[in-house]
Amino acid sequence: MTSRSAQTLLAAAVAVVAVCMMVPYGMWLIYPFDLVGTFIHEAGHALAAVGTGGSVEQFVIRLDTSGYVSYRGGVRLIATPAGYLSSVAVGAALLVAGTQATRVRTALWSTAGGLLVVTAFFSGYGASLLAFGAFISGLLMCAFARTSGSQAQAALHSTAGSAPRRPARSWPRRLALFAGLALMGGALVYIFITGGLLAWAVGGLMALVLWSVAAYAPPRWQQGTVIFLGVQLALDGLNSILTLWTLTRSDHAHNDAATMAGLTGLPAEFWAGAWGLLSLLVIAGALRHYGRTTQTPA
Repeated sequence: MTSRSAQTLLAAAVAVVAVCMMVPYGMWLIYPFDLVGTFIHEAGHALAAVGTGGSVEQFVIRLDTSGYVSYRGGVRLIATPAGYLSSVAVGAALLVAGTQATRVRTALWSTAGGLLVVTAFFSGYGASLLAFGAFISGLLMCAFARTSGSQAQAALHSTAGSAPRRPARSWPRRLALFAGLALMGGALVYIFITGGLLAWAVGGLMALVLWSVAAYAPPRWQQGTVIFLGVQLALDGLNSILTLWTLTRSDHAHNDAATMAGLTGLPAEFWAGAWGLLSLLVIAGALRHYGRTTQTPA
């Protein structure tokens, strides 16, 4: 891809996301990506809590693009700001990766893998990994039953006109199919009860989309996807911090900046402003790298 094409992709992505954020009802056009932004925001909290010795009890995404993470232990001074900064950091990293075609597929695979890991370990609460394993096992059992049935049918057709053969037993395939459906159904019921169904859907479906793009899409589409997702996450992170700043100015007590104020004694406005400034610096650095890498030679 030429330098001009890469710059055009970036400009188009910024224009689309910015217009959707400003135009009434425009956010519905990028609604799935807003859910991904929320997912990564909450994943930042969860990973920071676990990384500092804590454990995640609940990981929930709501249809209104809000969400929350409940955790025990860990260092709250690190886990609390990690949510707002993670969206911007991931977006900036994707922008940097989008500058070179050789990094694009790696970025897609890495992002898809990260979404699956967070989904498996944190979505909902309780035995999320067990539910994830049950769902995957059920899916594999259904696939095995279908494949075995197709092979048996093909073998039956291939022997048509020859000596009659004893038909293969079908009960193992049926048993595998019923067991697989039961495992998948049980996993989905558990996920629904624990409140993690939307988180599973967001993490799993977006991972599938990114995997499909990495595996089958042309290089231009791959690079466009990485750049668009990077812009969306970066601007969504900034927009979230702007909303946080508004909440701190209105004395809204339940937000991450207020939590940091309670932990440190510094006002919530300080933390919202500091996170916003840091996010701007990170995005500016990513855009500067993007501009240098894709600069058209004189």
